[in-house]
Amino acid sequence: MFVPALILQVGLPNVGKYTLFNMLTKIAIPAENFPFCTVEPNEARDIEFMERKIEDLEKRMKRGNDKQLKIELECCQMVKAFLEEGKDVRLGDWKAADIEIINTFQLLNAKSVVYLV
Repeated sequence: MFVPALILQVGLPNVGKYTLFNMLTKIAIPAENFPFCTVEPNEARDIEFMERKIEDLEKRMKRGNDKQLKIELECCQMVKAFLEEGKDVRLGDWKAADIEIINTFQLLNAKSVVYLV
């Protein structure tokens, strides 16, 4: 099971959106006590990360023939394909072994969605 952390924040200024985000994700995004502190939105880059991970795994596989690296590489390629199609990873039909690998990446769109109203 994936851990909840995907957050789409919509709301008035200074109501605690980034404070809540920082608390749930343990990331230090600036959260100042004045309007429009964050003019530029903060974004994650879940495809760029996967491309770097795939490159790293391919390099490591050239050095040796590790079966676990091959499984991880195949999983990474499936996740990347999912992301390129614009789908959330959490909606995929993953095997238990895939889920274990995906959980190590801490992808936001692989986590459950929590709506706070």
